[in-house]
Amino acid sequence: YTVPSSAPGWYWTVVTAGACSSDQSNHLYIQGVGVGEHQADQVNIYPVPNDGRFNISISSEREISYKLDIYNSLGVNVYGEHTITVNGTLVTPIDLGSVASGLYTVVLRNTDNQVIRKILINK
Repeated sequence: YTVPSSAPGWYWTVVTAGACSSDQSNHLYIQGVGVGEHQADQVNIYPVPNDGRFNISISSEREISYKLDIYNSLGVNVYGEHTITVNGTLVTPIDLGSVASGLYTVVLRNTDNQVIRKILINK
């Protein structure tokens, strides 16, 4: 059993077989360590697959800016140097124009976070 960092406290075990239960094991106090899991901003891309035209939906509880880059399967940047600022929910339409069919990587990054999603373009 892994104790989540957000639930420190006393833990012990009891083994039950049929109608019989053991005594409790030694009680151990488990102190949460580190920090809780980072609640990343929510990023959705739709539709997938698409024809090079799709939407990126980003939801954030605070104002945050992302740099948007899109790479083809060879690692060549086919769409970049765009900054998206979000405060709440933002839907951004993307049109990659005449890119070839294939698998592409969408990368949204800022100083605190990096979000990577794969999309399939099928023309």
